[in-house]
Amino acid sequence: MSVDDEIEATTNYEAYGNPTTKEGLSSYTPFGFSGSYTDTTGLIYLINRYYDPLKGQFISVDPLVAQTGQPYSYTGGDPVNGVDPSGMCPYSLEVCPGLPQYQYSPPTTIALKGPSNLLTLASRVRYAYDYFTARGLDAYQTAGILGNLEYESGGNLNPAQWQFGCTVAGCGRGIAQWTVDASRWQNLVILAGKMHMSPLNYQVQVAFVWQELQSDYYSSTYLPLKASTTIQKAVSIIELFYDVP
Repeated sequence: MSVDDEIEATTNYEAYGNPTTKEGLSSYTPFGFSGSYTDTTGLIYLINRYYDPLKGQFISVDPLVAQTGQPYSYTGGDPVNGVDPSGMCPYSLEVCPGLPQYQYSPPTTIALKGPSNLLTLASRVRYAYDYFTARGLDAYQTAGILGNLEYESGGNLNPAQWQFGCTVAGCGRGIAQWTVDASRWQNLVILAGKMHMSPLNYQVQVAFVWQELQSDYYSSTYLPLKASTTIQKAVSIIELFYDVP
C-alpha cells in the first residue's frame, strides 16, 4: 500500500519466505518477507547474515552458534512460531546471552492511529522506506535504518514496544527503544505535540528518527550514512552511532 492508503501490489509468503507470486513485491519495493531488504539475487538481509528462502537456511554460520547450536538454521527450524530479524538468535529459542530479547506487545489503537495501511508490518516498512528515500537516502541506506529499527522494536516496527520485562520510566520504548523520560524521549514528546499526535504514533516516531539524524546525529551518523554504499556499512553506522541510549 502507498502512503495514500492505496493498494499497489500484494503477495503472500510461505513459512520460509518464498513469495507465492512470481518475484513477490520486488517490482514495487526491495522490502518484502518480514519487512527485510531483499537483494537482486533473492537473498534476504537480516542484519548479521544473508538468508536464502529457497533453502530455508542462512548462507553463513551463526555468529552465536556456540549458544544456538544451529549454524545455518532459520528460526530453529520453526518459521511459523519464530522470527530472526538479527540473523543471530531466533526468538523461538531461549534468550541468547548478550542480545536484547523482546516480549511481543500488540500495537495499540493510539500507537497506529492514522492510515489503515500502517496496521501491518509490510506497510509500516513501506511507509518508512518512502519517507526516507523521499528525503534523499538510497535503498541501502534506508535498509540500514529499517533493519536496526525492526530489530530494536521486537521484529515488528511496533511504536508501542517496551524493552523486554520492563514497562516503566527508564526502560526503552518505541521503534528505536528510546529511554522513556530521558532527553531523547522528551524531544520525541515535543515533536508529537507539534504534530498533534501521540508519541506512540508510528508516523511521529519515523519523523523523529529523521529529526535526530538532521540534528544531534547529523555529523556522527547522517553524514557517514549518506556516504555509505553498501547495506553492511549502513547497518554498521546505525548500530555504532545511532543505537545508543
